Amino acid sequence: MARTLLLVEDSPTQAAKIRFNLEAKSFSVVVAGNGQNALKCARDEQNRPTLIILDYNLPDYKGVEVCRMLKADAATKSIPVIMYSAEHGLRTMSEAYNAGADYYVVKEAEGAGGNGLELVIEATMAKLARRQRVA
Repeated sequence: MARTLLLVEDSPTQAAKIRFNLEAKSFSVVVAGNGQNALKCARDEQNRPTLIILDYNLPDYKGVEVCRMLKADAATKSIPVIMYSAEHGLRTMSEAYNAGADYYVVKEAEGAGGNGLELVIEATMAKLARRQRVA
């Protein structure tokens, strides 16, 4: 199974850190710095991602808007989306899940030395592999 991730993150520092950690785990990571580029990358038939990590706050769209567009598009609706945000309120999480996000990971938990994002990515990849074996 391909291990290509689309990381949608507008902070170059944050994107570089996440990319470094994921590439060390043998993932191929494509970075998009805004919602428009994220939609373009997700729809690229030649390099369609296996999984999307989507920041909640982007310069051009809210992450939930991008998630809704991805889930409304036949070409991208089956790609799992992990919403990744500094926002930790229940309303924000509810918006993300209602938009179609599969998981929600709070960024500040990462700063405390946690690896929540990586754990969710690995669990999602394992789930996708099980589905592929059943199909």
